Amino acid sequence: MLAEVALLIRIGSTVFVVQRLQGRPAGTTTVFAAVGLALLASVVVVVKIALTHRHTGGHEHPVRGGTHTQVTG
Repeated sequence: MLAEVALLIRIGSTVFVVQRLQGRPAGTTTVFAAVGLALLASVVVVVKIALTHRHTGGHEHPVRGGTHTQVTG
């Protein structure tokens, strides 16, 4: 989770870097653009977490000592 926060900060700050490289001062438009970009990136992070951290509904994972039994012959 800490990595996602660091990534959001870096994504939001790219707007300031672009403004500086273009030789323009950062104004309120820059701040709003940075916040908007960070919010959009946070939506992506939330979707990523929702898709990759699914719960198994209280059942153990079969590979890690789950409820399946092995039949021996």
